[in-house]
Amino acid sequence: MKKFLGFCLILPLFFVGVSSIRAQNDIITVAPEHNTSTPCGFIASISNHNAAGLNIDEVTFEITTGNGIVFDQLVLPSQWTLKNQTDLQLDATSDNGGIKPNGTLSGFILSYVDNSYNTPVTITWTTLSAGAVLSTGTLNTICTQYQSYTALDIVTVNTSQSGPDPCFTFTMKNNNDEGNQTHATIWNVAFQLENPTAGTLRPSKIVPADGWVLDSVTTYTAYFHTDNSPINPGAAVSGWQVCLRASPLATKYNFVWTASDNANALIDEDTLFNISNTAAVSNTDADSVSVKAVNGCLYDLTLKDFHVSSILPSRIVQLVLTSKTSGITFAAAPSAPTNWKKTISKAGDSIIYTSDSLFDGIPSGTVSSQFSFSVIGPTTTNFNIGWETDGAGSPFPPKVSTVSTGTLTLNCKVAVPATDSAFVSPGISACNYKLTVENVHNKPQQSNLAAITISIPANTGQITGTGATTSDWSFSNTSPTVIKYVSGVATSDMKTGDAQDLSFSFSPKTSGTDVSATWTTIDDQGTTTGTGNFTINCTQSVTVCDTFMQTGNLNSDSCVKTFTLTNRKTVDITQLAISTTNGWQIDTASTPAGWNKQVVGKSQVNFTNNGLKSGDVAIFDLKFIAYYPDTSHLPPPNTFAVIAVTTDVNLANCTSTDTVTPGCLAHSYHVVTGSVKPYSGDIGVTNFTIVPNPTRGSADIAFDLNTPERVVISVIDVLGNQITTLNSKLMNQGSYHIPYAMNGLPNGTYYIRMQTPLGVMTRKLILTR
Repeated sequence: MKKFLGFCLILPLFFVGVSSIRAQNDIITVAPEHNTSTPCGFIASISNHNAAGLNIDEVTFEITTGNGIVFDQLVLPSQWTLKNQTDLQLDATSDNGGIKPNGTLSGFILSYVDNSYNTPVTITWTTLSAGAVLSTGTLNTICTQYQSYTALDIVTVNTSQSGPDPCFTFTMKNNNDEGNQTHATIWNVAFQLENPTAGTLRPSKIVPADGWVLDSVTTYTAYFHTDNSPINPGAAVSGWQVCLRASPLATKYNFVWTASDNANALIDEDTLFNISNTAAVSNTDADSVSVKAVNGCLYDLTLKDFHVSSILPSRIVQLVLTSKTSGITFAAAPSAPTNWKKTISKAGDSIIYTSDSLFDGIPSGTVSSQFSFSVIGPTTTNFNIGWETDGAGSPFPPKVSTVSTGTLTLNCKVAVPATDSAFVSPGISACNYKLTVENVHNKPQQSNLAAITISIPANTGQITGTGATTSDWSFSNTSPTVIKYVSGVATSDMKTGDAQDLSFSFSPKTSGTDVSATWTTIDDQGTTTGTGNFTINCTQSVTVCDTFMQTGNLNSDSCVKTFTLTNRKTVDITQLAISTTNGWQIDTASTPAGWNKQVVGKSQVNFTNNGLKSGDVAIFDLKFIAYYPDTSHLPPPNTFAVIAVTTDVNLANCTSTDTVTPGCLAHSYHVVTGSVKPYSGDIGVTNFTIVPNPTRGSADIAFDLNTPERVVISVIDVLGNQITTLNSKLMNQGSYHIPYAMNGLPNGTYYIRMQTPLGVMTRKLILTR
């Protein structure tokens, strides 16, 4: 069924015959059903001519010849239903649905699955009334192919031998007759060994035809494709070679071949039966072991099961590595495939990898590269490692038997340090630093770095984490003097050879004094894999001891901004003074719990507290305003700084600033003849229109400006995100037209926002292409 459903684009061709029918018997005739959803399908018409003059209320169909051919899809006329799937028993659901005497009913669409092609199929039918048989007959059909091509593609094979391996070279001819149409051209080919007990494919001895590529090899199937050398209708291509690790008892082989189009839709499929074994198959063939240096004396090992037992291809259940050079030993924690154990001898001169079960062993024909090991010793030049593969039979675990052996000659070209490495460099500003850490410890690849700590001595100041190169790593201060960076998921662990930067800031107790910091790396086993020291020195005359940062916007049009104060000192903060620059003022300020507020003029607010602890935060909501002189209508700069000055319990001051951008023009104040007047409603703009609207991609924004003003025109999406700014400048009184091309934007609703010092106007613009 699964194979059949893959042939969705196939049209059938039938030759149908009807057995001799007596005049007074019912008659069933059929015609091919040319429907892409029912290959090997036909439409049956049933005529009621039985001598008894009874309604036909039941019909059965049974395939009586054809090996393995079964009914598949079924479409019935109205008021008929499937009563029994086994014999395809069809039943009228009411008397009106039955076929009356001398009546005919069409619309019975039946199809079957024919995996052998060109097979004569005999279908026996029976008509019944109230369970009594009325008439019987036969239909002789042939489904000549799966597609509407004149003939099946053809594959031929030649046998040869490569060492002890039997090999097969396939030639494929495209017999499709639909010219050079894509769906009739062969772009993908596969060859599958159908009788697995005969052996398995040998990956190292599978060769594609010229212009073709080997996609992949499973235990029994080789897949090929081409990008520029397809087999066009009428053409033939040869040169696909497939070799086996064969069972010594095998004398015949069956190969199923498939041909597919460029969309990987099946065109044709067939089986080559009973290909003779002409190769002199030996009882065993050596496995293969190779290694690749990963980093210094760390190696990845690739194991290929190439052996054949005396009966069938068998699994490798054990791999043994042994040092053959004096002084060379294996490092701890080698890696192995899932469901394998690894053991290092007490002397460190051997490793044994063992599978947990026979099923977890490495199957014949399989390549595994999930092993790794590393070595240490007084010399790492030209040393030898012996290897041995072992097999076993069922039940497991029996005593294993040696299958293949060999020796690897290796050379560590780079000495590997005993621990990881790290060095410190300046960060983006004073008293900020970057520690670059690299995983180079002498461990196998699965010993990845999962945590890193940075610490300074007590009473020397405070360090605070600010970031890591890898986004999945988080950081936190376990105390004012210790930062811990931790990998969030296993996939983000630092593998051997990986490096990343860890950023942090330092607030010294005494400015300009050297402080010795310590770094420590920890692997995914919880083991310390490196440690070291570095020196930091913050020479700023004013210590950066806190952070005052804008962290939110309560309302994009209200000029209310949220700021977070974080105590970076090792002592409590008791006072905070907030002020602004560039003509901007603080209109209102929230008072966090535990704080007291005092307003000092228009540009400063002071807060006091019993003590903000080291590492704690306080959140402030500040609303800002700006004043515009009446004479020029020119606003102050659209950015301004917010300055925070903190005072600790020792009366020492620290300063931090953050820049607010952009300012909030829409809710500012305008000086009019000596008085202060907030603007709302009339923003000095009339006749604000957008044409066309909806638009297919471009629009004209028109408006009249009644007085000289600074005009900002922005484009906003439905989520409130600013897409672009079309205009931001001082404009004279007059009429304006500003074109807007919405290139690259998806269809949807957008808003054009017109903003002056007097207020805001918004118009909706719909884009539909």
